[in-house]
Amino acid sequence: MKQIYKRLGMLLLALVMLVTTTSFTGVGAAAPLDWSSTCSLTVSDSSLTAESGLVIDLYLIAQAVPVDGSDSYAFQAEPRYADALKAIGDTPTNEDWQALAKKASVLALAGDSKDAPYTEQNPIGSKITDLAPGLYLIVPHGSGVPSEEYIEEGTDKNGNTVVNTTFAYGAYNYTFSPALISLPTKPANEDDVINSANPGEWIYDHEVTLKAGQGNRMGSLVIQKTLTSFMGGPATFVFQIEATKPKTKDGHPVYDDDGNEIPETVYSDVITITMDEVGTASVEIQDIPVGATVYVTEVYSGVRFELVDYDATKIVTIPEGESAFVEFTNAYKETVNSGGGINNMFTYEGQWNLTEAPFGS
Repeated sequence: MKQIYKRLGMLLLALVMLVTTTSFTGVGAAAPLDWSSTCSLTVSDSSLTAESGLVIDLYLIAQAVPVDGSDSYAFQAEPRYADALKAIGDTPTNEDWQALAKKASVLALAGDSKDAPYTEQNPIGSKITDLAPGLYLIVPHGSGVPSEEYIEEGTDKNGNTVVNTTFAYGAYNYTFSPALISLPTKPANEDDVINSANPGEWIYDHEVTLKAGQGNRMGSLVIQKTLTSFMGGPATFVFQIEATKPKTKDGHPVYDDDGNEIPETVYSDVITITMDEVGTASVEIQDIPVGATVYVTEVYSGVRFELVDYDATKIVTIPEGESAFVEFTNAYKETVNSGGGINNMFTYEGQWNLTEAPFGS
């Protein structure tokens, strides 16, 4: 089989979605690279610990091989990645490395013919040992989660296939973009840039911190209406739903000058339930962020019905994996008024206003 080698000049590899950046070839080391030594890698995340169930798989993209007469190394590509590595040229830019990371993730994870990890199921924050010098693709995902559930395929603005991995934990969904790391490496210089031409010893035990995209996980709310007595035509009940969560920055709550969490509205809507007999009816509202505090207020129940529990506002938190639930109970009261209701009767202009459409019960 044809061997593909890539000797790289002075380069800077942007580790996509990692805090650090690294370069891999150069001269001037205080001690020559020890090819008898294996490497280790510790991958951490500022928001997630091993208790979350996030694990790391590493895919070997290319082996590091010695370069005669130089304290540096070249890459010998694994067959699956040979064309992708060859395409970045001898003096790759940051954009080239980012493109390689994207291509490597597609080759490793997309489609039916997936690559086998070099090492897998390593808990986030743990030291991954016995790594041969080389170029690796970092793939975070949930422990025990089938690949079809954490691999997210899509296309970029140029129509090229891209692959990210996702992880759901607590109130958030985390998205990880492709990231490459090469081992061994060198200490950062005064500009906090890691380059193998920097002074200092080769680093065989390396640490990086992931920087994931973070978005709300979505849950649902069920509003149940119970009528204990009923007379006449259809009765329409109107509910205002307001949900808030603490405002966050980089995954952490934002506080005001008094040390209180600053809330922000994450959901706001008005819905109706119409009934024509004694019993219960319900409606489920989707896509409310998990962990949100939801205030559900019965803002209209018609002139012929009154709340039995006398609590017009119910407060509930959206949980993981199941629906939040609130119930309102009404009873019929004698009146000469009657009527019906429709869905599009409320407008918002600083406050909720009832329109002139026929409404009542």
